[in-house]
This record gives sequence, C-alpha cells and structure tokens, in this order.
Amino acid sequence: MTLPINDCPHCGCPIFYRKDYMTGPSHYYASNTIDIENGSMYDSLKTTYGKWWHCDDCHKRVFKDEDVE
Repeated sequence: MTLPINDCPHCGCPIFYRKDYMTGPSHYYASNTIDIENGSMYDSLKTTYGKWWHCDDCHKRVFKDEDVE
C-alpha cells in the first residue's frame, strides 16, 4: 500500500487511519487443554470500508481511499 502523502498537512503526524465498519456474528474459541487458532473469527463479518483517511493525531480528513495505491 502506498499512501498519497507522508505527513498530515495540518499537524505533521505521519500516521493515518481509515474508519471501517463491521457487522455480523463472530466466534471466539477457547480451551483449557489445547491451543486454538482464532484466525477465522472475522470471516463471517460484513465490512464497509470508509471513504476517507484521517490523521491519527488531529483526526482531520486528509485524503480519500481512492487515492491509495
């Protein structure tokens, strides 16, 4: 993934996030006697991806998801 900017133009922070939303059931498995892999616990969730990326520091919108390569 290549982001279109390196730093926030408002505050200079180099970290960004996109707000995604998930709905649906999830199963978490546990046992006292064996190790259990939970890698598939999110497979049944429906994800709606956000359209904007935000600065992690000032939380302002800084670029659209369509600008990410």
